[in-house]
Amino acid sequence: MSEYLSSPAEFSVELLSAGEEAMWGQALKDSTNATIFHDLGFLAYHPSARFEFHHLVVRRGSKVVSLVPGGVVLRSSGSWLVSPQGGSVGGPTFRARMPVEELIGVVSSIQAYTRQAGFSGVSVTIPPSPYSSPTTDVLSYALAATGFELEERLYCHFLELPSTENHSLHYSKSRRYEIKRGVASGLMAGERDARDLGSFFEILLANFERFGADPTHSEEEMTDLFSRFQGRARLFLCSNESEDIAGIVLFQVTDSVANTFYICERPSYRGQGGTSVLLAHVTKVAADEGFRFLDLGPSTHSGYVLNPGVARFKESFGATGFCRDTWSWQTQDIG
Repeated sequence: MSEYLSSPAEFSVELLSAGEEAMWGQALKDSTNATIFHDLGFLAYHPSARFEFHHLVVRRGSKVVSLVPGGVVLRSSGSWLVSPQGGSVGGPTFRARMPVEELIGVVSSIQAYTRQAGFSGVSVTIPPSPYSSPTTDVLSYALAATGFELEERLYCHFLELPSTENHSLHYSKSRRYEIKRGVASGLMAGERDARDLGSFFEILLANFERFGADPTHSEEEMTDLFSRFQGRARLFLCSNESEDIAGIVLFQVTDSVANTFYICERPSYRGQGGTSVLLAHVTKVAADEGFRFLDLGPSTHSGYVLNPGVARFKESFGATGFCRDTWSWQTQDIG
């Protein structure tokens, strides 16, 4: 590993203490890559026994320069510090245009803490580059430069939202036709409040039952999130004249990025354009509200396995890809 001007000795890394929640919240506001998944209020919706949280605060002198939400996870090689726990992404936060040498120093100090605390390693899943403003891959470089190795990479589709009213400019011809046909048949898309989460979960569970799986969130947990983050957790449904047929939960992940959760359609109405009409509506809402990107989520599974149907659907709206990377480092990797 090369020597850098910012050494780990310049930084202190400490476990978040009781009473420091307000400091954490303010430091998130000063970070350029912080997301809703770094927010202690978001993480608090989990039952207390679900995770062993271990959140870190990195200081340079008396100044907070980085936050790492995380937890302790037991792996075959021992206890690991894993970020995030209970969210989609985590990893160290950093301020806009932080010098790369300083960020390398931050990462090195986290490695030193990991060893001193007796962890076998540290694993971080970091947000795709559009989550930073300005867009940057500096954290990926800092991790690689300090000996982290790429553990997993998910390919996520994003819509770069236009500043014009022509939101369908990059839709495929067949997608535009399906949306037009769906609207002509009477499909209506709109935003609802948390009282309609029951209808949404009927659709969601019907989708998951087809694959013998369960959604990540229960209806009770989602209701709790809507209560905690009013205005940042939103529900959109598409209906015909008799019932709701498609749904999307939208999270405002940062000031400039919104993320679609659970794009789902009632199986009995597949092929009638419900999800197309709904996603077109959500895209227009997000663009009109000034978001730069709409994150449509991963289109791959672990091990670089592509879901071709999901990828084609998102790409028909003009979506392009960015990577959600998980980096790991074992304490024995350096002497």
